[in-house]
Amino acid sequence: DKCADSQEATAKCMDCNKFLCAFHVESHKKSKKLSTHNVQHLSTLSKIQEEGTNTLSAVKGIQATIKYCPKHKAEPLALFCFTCNEAICRDCALKSHKDDDFDFVAEIAEKDKLQIIEEVDYLTSLEKLVQDSFNGVESTLTQLQENRNKALSDIEAAEEEQINLLKQAANELKTQLDEAYNQKQESVNVQQKQLKETLSDMKASIQFIRNTYELASPLEMIQIKRQVFNKSDEMQNRFQSANLNPVHIDTLHFESRRKTNQNKNKSSNPSSSSSSSSSSPTNGSTTATTPTPSSTTTSTNSTTK
Repeated sequence: DKCADSQEATAKCMDCNKFLCAFHVESHKKSKKLSTHNVQHLSTLSKIQEEGTNTLSAVKGIQATIKYCPKHKAEPLALFCFTCNEAICRDCALKSHKDDDFDFVAEIAEKDKLQIIEEVDYLTSLEKLVQDSFNGVESTLTQLQENRNKALSDIEAAEEEQINLLKQAANELKTQLDEAYNQKQESVNVQQKQLKETLSDMKASIQFIRNTYELASPLEMIQIKRQVFNKSDEMQNRFQSANLNPVHIDTLHFESRRKTNQNKNKSSNPSSSSSSSSSSPTNGSTTATTPTPSSTTTSTNSTTK
């Protein structure tokens, strides 16, 4: 391979895509604009080929990516003119663009690459901030869900606790009701038994007295007159001592705390005093109020005449 001056080539500039002799290699190294070019010695390229790399294909690939000057067909567009904003070759730079501001494409690309890298780094830092914010929002949503679930669990636990308290209070009220009922039932049973005995004795006495004036002779009537009036006095005394007023079923009733509070509010209003007094518990009654979630209040009063 020969260089541009037909000297034996010892290297190749990968940026200029030109074979270089030893003199041109040194010129590349000393030139300010060419010193950064990628110059590969032919021995190195041969070694790469020996190691299994298809150097010819690689070189052709590099050549395929290089664009050539439309005016100077053999010259690659290795420079870029900032004044005209276009790619140029070396011949263009020495002739029509000699007074323009231009530089090698490789060097410009390297500078631009650094700027792009900086821009990407800056955008990456912004991305990290957005990602951190997104993670924070996700963490907030997770915490919000956990708080909601805990609050719901606490509500359900409180609900269960209040239900148990209400059930306990209801059982206590039922026990009080049964006690009041049994007490009243016993009183009614005693009254019923006494009235039944009195009624039986009165029927027997009335029948005895009726038989006296219907079946007895005048003499017999005179003889048993005192006995008849004694029996009548006895029955009248039994009548006077008998409890003829049975316990009414409305003396056992239940009133919720809400209704009790409503009645209190009505009683504090003069216009509703008459209705409030009619709903107050009477003597001999059993009342119970429903418990609130924080307390249970019951009241039982029982009196038997």
